[in-house]
Amino acid sequence: MTDTAQPRTFDHTAFRRLSEYHDLRRAVDALGRRFDQLQDENLSRADFVEMVADLARTSYAADNCQKCGEPCWPIVAEVADRWMSGTYWCPRCRRSWRCGYTTDLVMVP
Repeated sequence: MTDTAQPRTFDHTAFRRLSEYHDLRRAVDALGRRFDQLQDENLSRADFVEMVADLARTSYAADNCQKCGEPCWPIVAEVADRWMSGTYWCPRCRRSWRCGYTTDLVMVP
């Protein structure tokens, strides 16, 4: 089995001028340090990398909390037949709900 948590060759030069890219790097670094502090034997570094990838894969799938209006993203997702059904959770209101989105994304060139 390949360790998917190992670094790979990449080139993010095209993103270097985006402040959001650097904000994301800082956020992922902080989350990674927190993950390491947990020292949960049931969570591997590969699990962490997959979680970050899942965040990116579902970045388009925000839904606003109906109580406070806060944008939230799925914490659980099931994908079948080009449809994602997600369970959302609002950290502000501490409420959860379900919402769905297509997985047929049109990428703008």
